[in-house]
Amino acid sequence: MPLPTHIKTNLLNNFALKIIALIIGYLIWFLISSHHIIQTTATVPVVFYNTTDIINSLKPESVTVTISAPRKELPAIISRLAVHIDATTLTHNSSSIAITAQNLFLPEDAKLIQSIPDNLIAYNTLMPEKTLYEEPNKTIEHLS
Repeated sequence: MPLPTHIKTNLLNNFALKIIALIIGYLIWFLISSHHIIQTTATVPVVFYNTTDIINSLKPESVTVTISAPRKELPAIISRLAVHIDATTLTHNSSSIAITAQNLFLPEDAKLIQSIPDNLIAYNTLMPEKTLYEEPNKTIEHLS
């Protein structure tokens, strides 16, 4: 059964109906695609915390990481992304630090896919070497 002429004309020529259909289609696409998992690569800085007047040397100073996360959360993750290193864990000799999701502070729904390089080399340049001095009744640890 064919549509009456006036209904067919209204459906094909009604500009407001076309705009409403376009908006509804965009909203459906946006809701579905916002949960889509995507990957991105970014170069991020390496930062130290708990430094308290300690100078640390590091090679390299930035790292290229590839992460995957839901599309709607990725801009916020990328904007605050950095490799965080606790300076109190470093020794006077070089320390190899693996780059993980934990020291990137990634949320649970984001995953670290790859980092270049995989490890960082860092060391504490001001940490004095420990030497022991003995006194008559006790041993004292002295920092030189």
